[in-house]
Amino acid sequence: VKEQDAVIEQQKAVNAAQATEIARLNAEMQQLRNMVLEMKSAQNPADLRGYRLEQNTPNPFGNTTQIRYALPEGTAGASINVYDLNGRLLRSYPLAATEGAITINGADYPNGAYLYDLLVGGRQVDVKRMVLSKM
Repeated sequence: VKEQDAVIEQQKAVNAAQATEIARLNAEMQQLRNMVLEMKSAQNPADLRGYRLEQNTPNPFGNTTQIRYALPEGTAGASINVYDLNGRLLRSYPLAATEGAITINGADYPNGAYLYDLLVGGRQVDVKRMVLSKM
């Protein structure tokens, strides 16, 4: 039993170290994504005029949160997508209006941090982060 307890404690320590490394790598990946987006924006600023993705409010949120956006006239194929921190797409909200807001229901997701982006014609225009904290 003592040997098993020692093995379990060792596995807990390894799991904690792995979780720390995963969190560090996720943060680094997000920084790299932001740098790429900044570089794209600097290279093609005219392409991005008229697009706006706002920070969700409230943030952090418990029940619901809203994300406001704006698109130039004639924009087709736009959506706001929600991802977990591993980059997995959780949900896509198609956008029909040139300006408006979507409401995210906290009951649809577990507690945690999420990324959301404005995707237009397969191109990521902007990325933001939101936190869901149910009490």
